[in-house]
Amino acid sequence: MVDEQKNPLAENLLGREINNKWKVIKKLEKSSDETGGMFSVGYEVIDNNKNIGFLKAFNFKEVFKHKDENMMQILNIFSEAYNYEKEILEKCSQKKLKHIVNILDAGTITENGYMIPVPYLIFEMAERSLRNKLAEIDKKMDVIWNLNCIHQIAVALQEIHNSDIAHLDLKPSNILLFDEDFSKLTDFGRSSMKSSNIKVYYEKNGSVEGDRSYAPIERLYGYNEGNWYNIKIGTDFYLLGSFIFQIFTGFSITTAIMENIDKQFYWFNWHGEYAEVYSYIFEAYILVMQKFQLILKEQMDNNTASEIVKLVNEMCTPDINRRGDPEAIKRKSERKYELYRYITRIDKMCKKLEISLKRGV
Repeated sequence: MVDEQKNPLAENLLGREINNKWKVIKKLEKSSDETGGMFSVGYEVIDNNKNIGFLKAFNFKEVFKHKDENMMQILNIFSEAYNYEKEILEKCSQKKLKHIVNILDAGTITENGYMIPVPYLIFEMAERSLRNKLAEIDKKMDVIWNLNCIHQIAVALQEIHNSDIAHLDLKPSNILLFDEDFSKLTDFGRSSMKSSNIKVYYEKNGSVEGDRSYAPIERLYGYNEGNWYNIKIGTDFYLLGSFIFQIFTGFSITTAIMENIDKQFYWFNWHGEYAEVYSYIFEAYILVMQKFQLILKEQMDNNTASEIVKLVNEMCTPDINRRGDPEAIKRKSERKYELYRYITRIDKMCKKLEISLKRGV
């Protein structure tokens, strides 16, 4: 038997054939500063028709770090996570959601000498992630590119929200770019589907689902009130605002807020309620937004800068009662996180800037 703690099958798939269709041709290494995907290994694969795909192999190496009596429980958690993500992706595929990455194949890899099989998912291969693209964006004309990307991701979120799916881990590394910079959302490993019978571990214990450096600020302080829509769709709403902030600044709004408060009020040092620390967070937020507006005015005209600040404020204000579509809040609607109006507003900004660019304004 192979020592699977030191040499797991998921890390040794290079050159293997999978499902009599795919051949693993390259192991994809993560960069030193890349986050996410800690329980999976990525590979480039090719099928019998020379189509290239991305294979995500679930790595159960973590199982062996636990005592024997916990191994089956941990293994079950990993298996649930795979089945959950597979179920969500298959639902997206069935609905033909154009801004969600396509799943091409799924299954389990077994091999003699290995006790634990390796579940896998195969996706269409992107040209690169947005995280890689952002390093190149430093020109004023790229404001239009940024807004087009934001528009596509807002559409992607509304697509899945219409199917009662929340992504919960929106960040540049989870946005893939295809031909002509067509953006698609990927990595549903932390997502939530309202109708699913599978409840993964973070759904059961109510913890923060995705990367904490992007999470809604109140969730870090344990505020977790409301129904599925308010918590899950509300999280995506905040993450979209933070994404808009990041595409123009290089970092998330949650990170920016935390860098502007005293360490004694950091979420991991604070043991009180969110309401008790709110005034310090809001003070930091105001400072962050003032700096944000100055950054934007260096990249674009004042009207566009003010409109983007307004979008981010509606999506990311620490005041939960004021977060959301102002028109929906005014009507006391229970659907204040719908993105239709925002999709239209962003599209109008893009078109206006494109017209100005053609006129040489």
